[in-house]
Amino acid sequence: MKLTVLGCWGPYPRAGGACSGYLVRSGDTAILLDCGNGVFGRLREHMDFWQLTAVIITHWHPDHWADLHCIRHAIAGAIREGRRPGPLPVYAPVEPAQLFEQFVAYQEALQLIAIPAAGGQARAGQLELKFFPVSHSLPAYAVRLEAEGKSLVYTGDAAYSEELAEFSRECGLLLAEASLQVEHESKGQELGHLSSRQAGQLARQAGAGFLLLTHLWPEFNAALSLKEAREVFSGRLDLAREGRSWTVEGR
Repeated sequence: MKLTVLGCWGPYPRAGGACSGYLVRSGDTAILLDCGNGVFGRLREHMDFWQLTAVIITHWHPDHWADLHCIRHAIAGAIREGRRPGPLPVYAPVEPAQLFEQFVAYQEALQLIAIPAAGGQARAGQLELKFFPVSHSLPAYAVRLEAEGKSLVYTGDAAYSEELAEFSRECGLLLAEASLQVEHESKGQELGHLSSRQAGQLARQAGAGFLLLTHLWPEFNAALSLKEAREVFSGRLDLAREGRSWTVEGR
C-alpha cells in the first residue's frame, strides 16, 4: 500500500499549494481521500483520473471536497468517451443533506454512497474500508484502509478522543490532522481539531508505526508542529509534503 500526498493545507493552501487530498494505492486499486481545492490537478500528475476506484469525502467542509466538482465533470467526459465504464463511487456523509443531494444529482458521473451515521465498513477494490465518526463542527469520519495485513488511518478533521486512538490501534501509518499548535490546543474540542502534540499523543496511544502530520495551518511554522509532536511520540514521524509518497509498512 502506498500513500501520496496531493494537498496538505487547511482551511486554505499556501501559495502554489493544495488543500486536503491523499491518494492511496494498493495493486490496481486507487482511492482518493478527500479532494479539496487544487487536488484534482495534482492527482493528474500521478495517474489517469478515470482509473480511480473510489473517492472518500470525510466531511463537507470545502477544503475537503471543492474539487469534487472538477472530478464529476472529468468523469462524465471519460464515460462519454469510453475511457470509463460507469460512475465513480463516492463515499460521503449524508449531512448536510443539501450538499450530499447536490452530488447525488450528478448520477451520470458519480455514485454517492452514504457513510452510516455510526460508521461502518465497505470494500473498494483490494482495500477494506472502515469509517469511524469523530468530533468536528460537521458530521465527520476517520477512515481506516486495510490490505494484506497493512493499515492506514486518516483522521480527517477531528478532536482528540480515546475512541479515535482505539480505532487507530496498531496502524502502520497514521495520517493525522495537526491544525493547531500547543498555543491554541485548548480550543481543540470546541473547534473539532487536533493540535500537533495531540496528534503525537494519538499516535503513541494507538501504537502507530508512523505518524504523518497534515492539514497544517498555512501561516504556522511547520517545523514547530513537528517538534511539538516529537515531544510526545518517539516513533517514526514526518510532515506531509505535497508530491511525496510513503509506503505503508505492516505492524
